Amino acid sequence: DDYLMFGFFKKAFSGQRETATHRPEQVMRNDTAPGTELRYDAKLIDRFTGQHAELAEEIQRVKRFLVARDYPATLESLRAFKVMLQQHLLEENLRFYTYLTHCLIDDSEGRELMNDMRIEMGEIGRLLTRFIKYYLEFGINESNADTFDAELTNITHALADRIAREEKSLYTLYMPPSAISRR
Repeated sequence: DDYLMFGFFKKAFSGQRETATHRPEQVMRNDTAPGTELRYDAKLIDRFTGQHAELAEEIQRVKRFLVARDYPATLESLRAFKVMLQQHLLEENLRFYTYLTHCLIDDSEGRELMNDMRIEMGEIGRLLTRFIKYYLEFGINESNADTFDAELTNITHALADRIAREEKSLYTLYMPPSAISRR
C-alpha cells in the first residue's frame, strides 16, 4: 500500500502541464509583472515540476531507509528533503506567487485560486516543517519508527495531492503579462 502511494506521489510530481508553453522568442524583453522587476521566465514551471520530481525521489529515499531500519540515513535523507523543500517554497513564493499577484489584478477567479492555494501550501509547509523539525530533534528509532512512518504517509498524501492540483490548475495561470491581459 505504501509503495503504491509513493508511486502515485512520483507520478503526481512528474505530471505534465496541459497549457501551451510560451517560447522565449515570443516573450517580449520587457514582459515584467506590473509594478515589479519580475520578468516572465519561460522555464520556471518546468523547473518547478522538476523540483517536484526531485522532492518525490527524496521522500522515496526516506521511506527506503526507514524500511531498511537505517535510521541515521533516514534522518539524513529527511534533512536533505527539508533543504530541497525550503528552497523550492522560497523560489515559488518569490518568483511565482509575487509575479502572479501583480499580473492577476484584473482576474478575480485566477487571483482567488492563487490565494486559496497559497494559503493551503502555507499550512502544508508549516505541518511539514513541524514534522521534520520534531524528528530531526528527537530522532527516529525502533520505538517511534511506526509513528514516523504513519505520519510520513499522511503528509506525503497531502503533499502529493496538493502538487498534482498545483501542476494541473495553478501553474496554468503563469504566463507573460501580455498573454494574461488577453485572457
